Amino acid sequence: MFVRVCVIPRVKARPSGGLSVCLCRLRRRFFARARSNPRMLRLLRAAPRAATPRPRHPLHAARRNTVITMAAWSCDYVHDAASGGAAEPSQAYLDAVARLRSAKPAPHFLIFTSDRDDPSTAGAAYWCPDCVTSLPAVRRAAEKKGASLLEVGVGGRAAWRGNAAHAFRGAPLSLTGVPTLVRLSSDGATVAARLGPELEAAGSPEEAERLAAAFFEAAK
Repeated sequence: MFVRVCVIPRVKARPSGGLSVCLCRLRRRFFARARSNPRMLRLLRAAPRAATPRPRHPLHAARRNTVITMAAWSCDYVHDAASGGAAEPSQAYLDAVARLRSAKPAPHFLIFTSDRDDPSTAGAAYWCPDCVTSLPAVRRAAEKKGASLLEVGVGGRAAWRGNAAHAFRGAPLSLTGVPTLVRLSSDGATVAARLGPELEAAGSPEEAERLAAAFFEAAK
């Protein structure tokens, strides 16, 4: 019983074929046979696991402290975090902030944005034009600075505009508009610094990125 075959590293087949294709085929055949053989399955489950994790790609290490919403980076995003403009933040928002604070070292940053016009449609535009300009720039700055960033949607146009009872308009956030970038205090209970009107007034993505980069840098 060649149990050691199960430790063949996972490799992606390349168009040129060769050894990588052979290893992939061998691995698939081995596990296909193992699934139909109870004795092999028991041996595989009892086999000791490697204590040392597989090394990650250097690109992952460079982004280990970045939490953003682009799908390729396993990010965190809270949609309609005030439950349609309610006076209390949603549990999803509170849980996301707790995950951020427990998983990443301080400082912790939140960017409050509008929701998309149609959240069910991938790639739909944000209803706030300032968010369209500034949000990609803030993401780029966070990536370059290695900042821990959580994106929070304040809801639809009707839930945010003119709603004085919105959860994020009151303390401790006291938001006046979107987009707003904030840095949480060390205990996460208050806002230590904010960048709001400056982002709204940014005339270009380059200016917004410069402002966000300076904001991230000032927290170090």
